Amino acid sequence: MNRYKKSRLFILVSIVSVLSFSLLFLTTKSNMEIPLVSSSARNIVSVANDMLSAPVRFLSERKVFFQDLIDAYSENQELKKTLSTLKNEAAENETLKKENEGLKASLNLASASDGQEMIGALVSVRTPVSWLNKMIVNKGSNQGVKSNMLVVANGGIVGLVTDVGESSSSVQLFTSSADFTKVAVRISVENESIYGILSGYDIENKAFIISQLNSSADIAVGSQVVTSDLAGDMASNLLVGQVKSVKTSSNNLSRELYVTPVADFSAIYSVMLVGGSNE
Repeated sequence: MNRYKKSRLFILVSIVSVLSFSLLFLTTKSNMEIPLVSSSARNIVSVANDMLSAPVRFLSERKVFFQDLIDAYSENQELKKTLSTLKNEAAENETLKKENEGLKASLNLASASDGQEMIGALVSVRTPVSWLNKMIVNKGSNQGVKSNMLVVANGGIVGLVTDVGESSSSVQLFTSSADFTKVAVRISVENESIYGILSGYDIENKAFIISQLNSSADIAVGSQVVTSDLAGDMASNLLVGQVKSVKTSSNNLSRELYVTPVADFSAIYSVMLVGGSNE
């Protein structure tokens, strides 16, 4: 078949297709009867319609499927946000619980510290780098904080106020190995009180070191240690800990006490700043 004949055939098929679609349209809209000669055109149109409708149906079904996926993804994102919020709230509640427990433990010292200035505060900064050395609390000179106030947490002393700002203060912890501030203490034995100096902290044994004892009397393991009632510049009768062991020098001229702290230094959230007597 030459090129001319092919062109004529293509034109003829195009005309038949257009007429067939037109007749089908007219039949649908006005119920017109199409002559029998158009039955072949009807078949062609029907086949074409089936071919075109198949992908349309497929895409319609897939649309519902993908819409379900999108809805499920959106719901999943919302659930993740809700779960994250609940976790944050749970963490905040746990922190508040620990802060309250610390304050309650510190407030239990009020009876033993009657007449002494007491200021409650929260720990605002305690970095891993200086975890054993210092921390910052959220009260300062505007709230009456002064240098050398003893810091109590979880029922026992943990440090000393060193630097005071208007609305915050630095606390040197008694677990610090540098520039340890010595504190006078009292050890209760059966018939007397023995005085000494809290002079350091043994990291390996996790115990305070007390030296310069003023008596050679026997001190039993488990004896209670509190801050001295003879040091007027610092708060007295605050719990320090219990005697863990007694170390005597080789010439028996001096002794050191190793004292287990009452306070838990790993979880300090709230503190009580205690000053000397107001009298």
